[in-house]
Amino acid sequence: MTLSWAASTTPVVGYNVYRATPPNGPYSKLNSEPIMTTHYSDTSVEAGHTYTYHVTAVDGKKLESPATTDVTATVPSP
Repeated sequence: MTLSWAASTTPVVGYNVYRATPPNGPYSKLNSEPIMTTHYSDTSVEAGHTYTYHVTAVDGKKLESPATTDVTATVPSP
C-alpha cells in the first residue's frame, strides 16, 4: 500500500508514518529515520485487513508536528 501526503509548508527534515489496526489499535511508527519524501510504501500489509495511518512532520530539532488526519484503508483480498 502506498501512502502520499502534501509537503509541509514549514522547513522539515522529514516525516514519520504511523499505522494502527482498527478498531482502537495502538499506533506504531513504521520508519526508523524520518522519510525525506512525501510518500511511503507499506509492504507489510495483509490482504483483507484494514489499517489506519497518520503522518507527522519532523523538524531539525527532531520535534514532531501534530499528526495528520487519520486515513483508513482496507487491502483488497486476492
